[in-house]
Amino acid sequence: MEEGDTKGFHSLLTLKLVGSDVAVPPAGYDRVGMLVAHGHSSAEAVSNLDAQRSRLTLEISQKPK
Repeated sequence: MEEGDTKGFHSLLTLKLVGSDVAVPPAGYDRVGMLVAHGHSSAEAVSNLDAQRSRLTLEISQKPK
């Protein structure tokens, strides 16, 4: 995640390492990570999550055959 505003940020958990396989349906449903935000209301938490998500960069590419 880039440096910047951390308003509402709670945690970022990475579940995959760079170069790991990520299974997609129908073969599987892997998660690469989880981002958690908080707020004083559910609407504020959603807004904070959206703001934090916009700061993430994630690139997934298909393996060469």
